[in-house]
Amino acid sequence: MALLKCRECGGQVSSFAESCPHCGYSKERAEYLRRIAEEREKSRQREIELEKLEASGELDRRRKAADEQRRALYTDILMDSFHCNPGHIS
Repeated sequence: MALLKCRECGGQVSSFAESCPHCGYSKERAEYLRRIAEEREKSRQREIELEKLEASGELDRRRKAADEQRRALYTDILMDSFHCNPGHIS
């Protein structure tokens, strides 16, 4: 068994301990906090990218293209549900 220095408070912690007896710091908590920080950074980067797209007008173009694709898909679904063939009127 080795004594290690706690990253949070600097106290001595057994290498077998799950958490620091002085402050409660644990590897699991550190990993959890690291993941939260990563997700926040990703979210911030997405917001920056969206702001850039919006400023350039690209966001509106992408939304319009997506709307057109949805309309075409819905039209295809309706045509299929009524067994219609747009080229033939019966």
